[in-house]
Parts: sequence; C-alpha cells; structure tokens
Amino acid sequence: MTTQETTKETVGGQATVEQKLRLIYKVQVIDSRLAELEILKGELPLEVRDLKDEIEGLYKRLEKLTVEKQKLEKELSKEHNKKEELKIKLQKLKEKIENVTSSKEYDMLTKQIEDLTTDIEVSEKHITTLTQEILNIESKITETEEKIKDLKIKLEEKEKELEEVIAETEKEENFLKGLREEAVQEVIAVDERIYKAYERIKNKYKNRRAVVTFERSACGGCYMWVPPQRQLEVRKRDAIYTCENCGRIFIDEDLAHDVEQDFEKVIQEKTPEN
Repeated sequence: MTTQETTKETVGGQATVEQKLRLIYKVQVIDSRLAELEILKGELPLEVRDLKDEIEGLYKRLEKLTVEKQKLEKELSKEHNKKEELKIKLQKLKEKIENVTSSKEYDMLTKQIEDLTTDIEVSEKHITTLTQEILNIESKITETEEKIKDLKIKLEEKEKELEEVIAETEKEENFLKGLREEAVQEVIAVDERIYKAYERIKNKYKNRRAVVTFERSACGGCYMWVPPQRQLEVRKRDAIYTCENCGRIFIDEDLAHDVEQDFEKVIQEKTPEN
C-alpha cells in the first residue's frame, strides 16, 4: 500500500473503505489478544530453551572430560608398567653387581644403576603429575554432573510453570486463532492487498500493531504528531491513510470502538465456556 490512498470506494459490488477498515481492525484486535496471551507466558519459553541449551552444552563438556580422563588413565597405566619394568631391571643389576670381579664391570653396572634410579624417579614424578591431572578432571566431572543435576531440577520447575500457563491459555488461544482465520478470510475476500500490507507492517514492530487510532493528536503506534487535516480525512472513512513516519494504518477512534464492541459480543456468543 502507498502512504496515502485517496480513491473513494464505490458501493456497487465492492466493499467500502469503512468495511475494509472494520475487517482489518478486527484482525488487529484478535492479534492483540493473542499477543496478550504470549505476554502471560513471559520469559518462560526463552528460559526453558536457554536451560536446555546450557544442559546440552554441559553434557558435551562432560563427554570431553570423560574422554580426556580415559586417555590419561591409559597413559598412567603405561607409566606404572614402565616403572615396574625399570624396578625389575634395577633389582637384577643390584644382584649382578654383588658378583662382579672387575672394577671396570663394577663401574659400568654402577652407572647403569644410577641411570635406572634416575629413570624411576622421573617415572614416579610423571605418575604423580598424571594422577593429579586425573584428580583435577574427576573434580571437574563431579562439578559438571552436579551443575547438570541442578539445572535439570530448575528446568523441570520452569517447564512445569510453562505447562501451567499453557494449560490456562491454550483453550482461549485456540479459540482466538479460529476466529482469526475467519476474520482473515473475510478481509482477503474483499481486499487481499490490505491484508498483505497489514502483515508486512505488523511484522516490522515488536508490539505487532499495524492498525492504530490517534492518541492526543499523535499516531498510536510511533506517537508522531498527525496534522488535524489528516485526522479529519481519516474520520471521513472514504480513503485509507497510513502514518507517514511508521507506515501503520490509521483508523478513527469511533470506528475502532465499534469494532471492539462488536468483537466483545462475538466473544460472548462464541466463547467455549458458553
């Protein structure tokens, strides 16, 4: 739609501008009601999603820590075996040195014993380091598991809260969606362009308002001042006008009030509780 539509609608076989505005504002009223129901849910859907993402991330971390721990445990096992082999060699050399007959052989065996003793000390240090690393990872694993446990409890609470809110609003939400579908079909039947424009405008704004009245001589959407002449033209209902600043569709207060009153009657007549 352009910023301003100035061509008058003919009545013969076509919907008037007023009828179009009534129909599209009815859709707006329903969308506003649906938005209110979403507000009732608050941040719960987002909180539930964030908690699930966080738990999933912690499970991935837990998997990496477990793999790292297994790798270190294998390395530690090898180091223990290496140390035992060195100790066996050392013991054999100590037994052999007791039976040497030459000083040269004695010196050679002494050197080998010293080297093996050093190797064993290095191995023991490596074992100590690996053991500490494993303990640190086990601590991280325990911490991660506890965090997952706590987050699962919190997630369960949030999901329960959300389920309760959904249970309270689901019936009304489904009812309104049914009414919306009917209202949308009515709009499309008389002027599909205005419905497409409505959807385009609505999706631009967080409050989802595409059709607005005047509030203290200002646009009810962006609060930009609207000249009195334009307000008067809108109230004539013989053309469709949009805000020159935000592009929202204007409807005069009296017509909007009539649509809202009519919709309340429909709600009373069709509400599931009746």
